Amino acid sequence: MLKFLHIENIAVIKRLDLSLGPGFNVFTGQTGAGKSIILDSLLLLCGARSDRDLIRTGEQKAVVEGVFEIGEAALPVLAEYGVEPEDGELFLTRTLTADGKSGARVNARPVPLSVLRAIAAKLVTVHGQQDTQSIRSEQEQLSMLDGYAGNETVRAEYDAARAEYIQKKQRYEALCESEKDSAVRAEILAFQSAELTAANVKKGEEDALLEERSRLVNTEKIALLANAAYDALTGSDAAAELSASAADALEKLSAYIPAAAALAERVKSAMFELEDVAESLRDYREAEEPGARLDKLEQRLSDIQGLRKKYRTDADGLSDLLDEINTSLSQLEHFDEHLAEAAQAQQEALAALQKRADALSKTRVKAAAAFEKAVGSALAELDMPKVVFRISLTPSEPGPSGADKVEFLISANAGEAPRPLGKIASGGELSRIMLAMKSVFGGGERTSVFDEIDAGISGSTSYKVGRKLHALSAGTGAQLLCVTHSAQLAAQADTHYLIEKQVEGSRTETRVTLLDNAGRENELARILGGESVTEAALLAARDLRMKAER
Repeated sequence: MLKFLHIENIAVIKRLDLSLGPGFNVFTGQTGAGKSIILDSLLLLCGARSDRDLIRTGEQKAVVEGVFEIGEAALPVLAEYGVEPEDGELFLTRTLTADGKSGARVNARPVPLSVLRAIAAKLVTVHGQQDTQSIRSEQEQLSMLDGYAGNETVRAEYDAARAEYIQKKQRYEALCESEKDSAVRAEILAFQSAELTAANVKKGEEDALLEERSRLVNTEKIALLANAAYDALTGSDAAAELSASAADALEKLSAYIPAAAALAERVKSAMFELEDVAESLRDYREAEEPGARLDKLEQRLSDIQGLRKKYRTDADGLSDLLDEINTSLSQLEHFDEHLAEAAQAQQEALAALQKRADALSKTRVKAAAAFEKAVGSALAELDMPKVVFRISLTPSEPGPSGADKVEFLISANAGEAPRPLGKIASGGELSRIMLAMKSVFGGGERTSVFDEIDAGISGSTSYKVGRKLHALSAGTGAQLLCVTHSAQLAAQADTHYLIEKQVEGSRTETRVTLLDNAGRENELARILGGESVTEAALLAARDLRMKAER
């Protein structure tokens, strides 16, 4: 429910603060007083496209703010955007600047316009002449029927089944498309597999070959250095010989210094290690001829490097690549099996989808009969007793909304066959049909705004429309805001606001006044009698008020 509306610098409104309550609220005033401006401001707050021409002449910024009392229905969408009510209330703000910029805030936090629009959609529903046209849409008609049927769960199950079917269908179609290239692909993979299998490159092989090549290329240097090291360890005055002399001296010294025995053992250990090193050097003392071995090694390295470049991987990755190729080749060899499995999965998903579509259709057929009856009764109360309302349900292929084509039909005159609502209903008829449907659904938690719903209808019909609006608000506790030129309709409101222009200084401003009983009778008399409020008009206005209160 909209509790408070603040408008600043919108057209002829310099500043307007409006407190609103539940029930049936009407706004009246002379043509051009600013009723449409208030509606435009509310639409801006709900995320409508901005127009800097709305900014009051001479001002740089316009602001619209609304304070809403939040019901349970709005909580899920608020949670989706990380918004929490403050003491059960929500603050929406929309700003426009003279340079064309627009801003939106929820609880003082900046948000994209799309977020403001999504949240506001759960708080306010506007029924204007343009908005009423939406019920001509078959998609909107389908949504209405589903809403009446309470199809949220059934529709969610259908949507899930359809998503599953689409996934399975896309999988099958992708395989069918790839089937054309599968033979060529298999041939390429088989060649690659044979090539890599024949090469048989092991992990770590390239590093080992590079090490061996380095040894073969440098055999002369290796022999020279190995001989030098061997001679130093084993020749006269070599390290091993000197170590033996040192160990002998230390053993003799131990007779005088016991600690020298340990030193002697350490020297002996080093001596043995040096002898092992010298023995190991024997294999490197003679230079071997690289010859054919080096040629064979170079060829192997060249082959490996060629495969690396061809397959764009390192040597160690070639064995992993072979495994991947063999896996893909195996899959292609069993392609027909995979294709058959995908086809079966698609058929099973389609059967599940059709089952969900049938369940959804059954709920719609059942609800359609009850909806027709309820709307027909409501239309009779709105002075349309001869209008026949029907719902056409035609089977179709399962689509985004199910397997039904839904179309609302009406017959405005006795004896005429019902025809599509979107083709024959006038604007005034659409307004009343929309109201009839809304009365069937109930007011709900949203604030409903009706813009000149009385357009094109007589006074007696306006009275019945007003009675229906009052009953709708009284029965559900809903908040209804109605802009009207009808005294018969306005007389039945719980609260009546007068919109009028006033000139202060050289500027025109729009003001809104909450009318008391006397003020209401005077305004109703003005609507009935024109600019001059006569005694007869006052008596007629008073009679309307008394009639509405009965």
